[in-house]
Amino acid sequence: MNYTRLQSAFHSTRLASQHAQQHTHRRRYATKTKSAHAQWYADVVPAMIPVALLGSAVYLALQLVQVNLAHEKHLDEAKARLSELETEVNALREERRQNLARASTSETRDSPNVGQVSHRWWPFS
Repeated sequence: MNYTRLQSAFHSTRLASQHAQQHTHRRRYATKTKSAHAQWYADVVPAMIPVALLGSAVYLALQLVQVNLAHEKHLDEAKARLSELETEVNALREERRQNLARASTSETRDSPNVGQVSHRWWPFS
């Protein structure tokens, strides 16, 4: 019986020492100082998040402004081209009207049968 009692006491003592070693091991890691790199990242990265968000917002706003200005420039160029084409069409219509007026006056002077209507079905008969 003494042996079993001694064995259980040894076992409980061994468990207690293992438990104490685990706690000291945990405490050693908990109190260990951070490396310089880890400390730098812990200090800098959280501070960079608002800067990154603000930079992204400014970039997107500037990109939106650039797209709007490019669209407005395109519309202005299209309107200018349209007005050029409209003036060209109006000039061509006026020229055509004048040519038709000249042609009709010259046809009336040159035709011998002015005012006569032909009732023939065939031009060769």
